Amino acid sequence: MKRIYQWQRKKLKQIGDEIEAQWPGTITAIVHRIGPLNISDIAVLISVSSPHRKDAYAANEYAIERIKAIVPIWKKEIWEDGAQWQGDQRGKHEDSVGRC
Repeated sequence: MKRIYQWQRKKLKQIGDEIEAQWPGTITAIVHRIGPLNISDIAVLISVSSPHRKDAYAANEYAIERIKAIVPIWKKEIWEDGAQWQGDQRGKHEDSVGRC
């Protein structure tokens, strides 16, 4: 599991690097929480600093879409009477996870 977390962090850094290349002068911080979360808990934090407001908004939107596309994140919903994994647990990240 530690390898998965390291790979997730590497992908989050990649997204930050992509943003800084696409919007010069922009600085990002991206965090995705792991472990149990309550329904109202915040799972993703994206912070963008930019000389231009529109660039900051665009970079923020880019970040969340890239997280959905390239970061292997799995979600398991847990109830009092059971639990269920949500989404495709093999999906688009399957090949890459094996090589992390």
